Amino acid sequence: MLFRSKLREGFAPWADPINIFLLGAMIIAHATSLHKLTDRLAYTMVASPLVGGKPWRVLLLIGLGSALMSSVMSHVATTMIFLSIATGLAQAFKFDDKSRYAQALFLSIAWGSNLGIATPVGTPPNLIARNFVEKLGYRIGFMEWIYIVFPVWALSMIAMFLVLKFVIKPETPDWGKGSLEFLTKKRDDLGPMSRGEKVSALVFGTAMLLWMLPDLVPLGIDLFQGAGTGAKNPVAIWLKANLDWSVSAIFMATALFMIPIGKNKDGQTVYAMNWGEAIKGIEWGTLALIAGALSVGTAVASNEAGGGKFMQVAIKSLSGDGSSNFVFVVI
Repeated sequence: MLFRSKLREGFAPWADPINIFLLGAMIIAHATSLHKLTDRLAYTMVASPLVGGKPWRVLLLIGLGSALMSSVMSHVATTMIFLSIATGLAQAFKFDDKSRYAQALFLSIAWGSNLGIATPVGTPPNLIARNFVEKLGYRIGFMEWIYIVFPVWALSMIAMFLVLKFVIKPETPDWGKGSLEFLTKKRDDLGPMSRGEKVSALVFGTAMLLWMLPDLVPLGIDLFQGAGTGAKNPVAIWLKANLDWSVSAIFMATALFMIPIGKNKDGQTVYAMNWGEAIKGIEWGTLALIAGALSVGTAVASNEAGGGKFMQVAIKSLSGDGSSNFVFVVI
């Protein structure tokens, strides 16, 4: 495709706003993992009074937690966090090798981590699709995505738990009060929130707010000034035109490199993020995949490269004479 298109155009998707957004989001997500904020959130969920250490509730919360967390951060990181919790439970309560509860527990993590579709950040295909939709002149906002996708996500979660309940058919182990004590101890062992946790939580929360702000402002204006006024408000128009997800993501990721969280043994200032740590959280393969997909897709649709014209002729032929079937098979 690079030979059929200009060199600069072929490599331009590497600097596409989608890749810039994903780069910033990966650094922000890695900061929450680096400072153990994700561990605290996960143990707080499964050790909550609502769960009470009950085996089936633990299973539900681990599946739900992995699906929610993977909607805003790396699927791999989410899986590793909840696998560490499940492995700790398996070791503490000596799960049998043939335990169907253990199978259901680990499957809930694997399946839940792959259901991170509730936000556009969840999976790269979400961002690729949004990019091509925007090239057609449409805009999909952060809140709009959540509003539309949430029913699909909820139905997927229900289907997952129904399969776990009625297909896997896990037994209900008798843990007594041991599981709640184990999970509570793990949570308490984390100690009070460190400055790094607080900073990463603040940056993550601010980034989420900025991603949703272009959609929230018109809703707020509609609420106070009447329906239909929000979309025409100058502030709302400016936010939609200028506060792109990529801008917010890279801005908040950069902030992590500038906020001090203490000093090391040598008296040097330690920041919430440094480049040596940041590159550990950047999935370069994912960025390459997205850049390649955008480059190929653009080339295929381009009249200059030849693919776009071919596709136009092929699609038009579907409504023509008997040649349509042949062209369809070739496509």
